[in-house]
Amino acid sequence: MCFTLAAAANLAAVSQLELSTLKARAAVGDNSARYKLGVICELSAGPADAEKPLEYFRAGAEAGHAACMGKFAIYQLEGLGSLKKDISAGVKTLQAAAALKDPDALAMLAQIHFEGWYGMAKDSKLGAKCLDEACELKSAMGYSFRAGAYEYGSEGYPKDAEAAKRDILACALAIEATAADLDAPVIQKSLYHAYAKAERFNDARKWLDKAILAGSFEAITERATSHMRGWNGETKDLVQAYAYFNLAASIRPEPFPKASSLAADSREMLAKQMTGAQIAEAQRLSTEMNAKLRK
Repeated sequence: MCFTLAAAANLAAVSQLELSTLKARAAVGDNSARYKLGVICELSAGPADAEKPLEYFRAGAEAGHAACMGKFAIYQLEGLGSLKKDISAGVKTLQAAAALKDPDALAMLAQIHFEGWYGMAKDSKLGAKCLDEACELKSAMGYSFRAGAYEYGSEGYPKDAEAAKRDILACALAIEATAADLDAPVIQKSLYHAYAKAERFNDARKWLDKAILAGSFEAITERATSHMRGWNGETKDLVQAYAYFNLAASIRPEPFPKASSLAADSREMLAKQMTGAQIAEAQRLSTEMNAKLRK
């Protein structure tokens, strides 16, 4: 699968008033409302339930809304929800969205040209043209792709650490400006990673804190690992690392509940390097953290 739907988030973070307003607007043909509802449904349900967002994106695409067309193209290309995979139709829909200057459609089309996906010939020049245009239109996806190209000197872009940092920071700012739901942990973790790569560690920490308070297993283990290794702006601190791994071990994340055992293994590995007093302090901190999580 080339393009994936967002991981699960908490739909309750979006107020019922806002949802009701969006649904009312969508019912009378407001395509911007359809797009936002589709994205919110993706964040809430994840890939397991693609039918509801498909409904919104299809309606917007049929009405010629560029952003909905770009999203609907993914469903056609991958055969999501009730749709059968139709690569020809999906490519045409994506190209139409790109022609209407949808930023993310241009970014997706760039990746298809770079990789030669869906039967299309590889074309780095056309890929770079689409990608640069996506970035000019402030696509977070586009900035992320191009940052990687600059970081590794790939896809015809020179290896340029400063350009990579510039684009990943632009990616973070674009996410903050356009995300449908900044209370969704999957968005918060994306912001964390982008700001950390840009070495804006205070901003990164702020977004990871939000995801941790929402009970995100991945965010908790990310903080634990950062303290264990002393990276992403965190000091190396075995007490803090143990506390976060201990917290993660108490969570049964879906759809992989056994992942909590890996956190427990990391906790026990750290315990071998710690004193009894340090372990007791870490357990106390973990209990305090657990009390603050949004259940």
